[in-house]
Amino acid sequence: MNSISIFGCGWLGLPLAEAFIAKGYAVKGSTTTPDKLEMFRQKGIEPFLLDFRDENLPDDFLKSDVWIFAFPPRSKRTDGQWYWQAIDRLSNLASDYYAKKVLHLSSTSVYPDLPPPNATSSYSPPQEGDENLMMTEDAKLTLENSGSPSLLIAEQFVLSIPNSHTYVLRLGGLAGYDRLLARHFAGKNDLKGGNNPVNLLHRDDAVGSILHLIENNSAPGIYNICSPEHPTRQELYFHDCLRFGMSLPHFADDHEKGKVISSEIIQEYYQFKFQNPMEFDYVL
Repeated sequence: MNSISIFGCGWLGLPLAEAFIAKGYAVKGSTTTPDKLEMFRQKGIEPFLLDFRDENLPDDFLKSDVWIFAFPPRSKRTDGQWYWQAIDRLSNLASDYYAKKVLHLSSTSVYPDLPPPNATSSYSPPQEGDENLMMTEDAKLTLENSGSPSLLIAEQFVLSIPNSHTYVLRLGGLAGYDRLLARHFAGKNDLKGGNNPVNLLHRDDAVGSILHLIENNSAPGIYNICSPEHPTRQELYFHDCLRFGMSLPHFADDHEKGKVISSEIIQEYYQFKFQNPMEFDYVL
């Protein structure tokens, strides 16, 4: 497999494209921004100006061994319904063009924040005083209990593509480089969910794990990709605000519990560079 089409070369898709080029792959990348086309060429990416709402997409972009859906569920111009409709259409095209592998970059937001009534999920025995729900890939998700029904619908379309190896990668909240969550909450008052565990993923580990799955012919299916350690929001924000000289936020005295995303399966294949979000590096 020598050619890869990345549907959406944005904050994650662009460095992913660069990593594949460094490995010797021919990479095609799409964008909706004309100003990015020359930058793509300079980086060795064959550029395409595409809107996935268009009826006809160019054959040259679609004729690749590997397809990676890396565009966000929502933007200023789109909504959740548009997203799963786009994934449905692209999944049909993947079958028509005989794509050997299709990767859908989904999100751990597909899981519920708390266990809803009658929902079933793998549950890790809690430590004393810990009632957080451990979410694993075999959680029984439905449109009623999912935290993001549009993502769940899109995932199902990808997993049903015939004659392709399909992968749904549920990525934790992306951070690192210029994305520092604490910056948005520094100095704010009465924040909720201070006791909730965070489920974050450094961009380097997002890129590294995707590369590993492609290059090592890992088994198709669903993978949670999230840093193995889960400090609370309060622990992380306090740590990062002190680290970067910002005012500490104030958290309300609530007792909310949240979800912990298990990344045990992907750790069988990939060694995380950043085990703990409190160790992420940033370029601010």
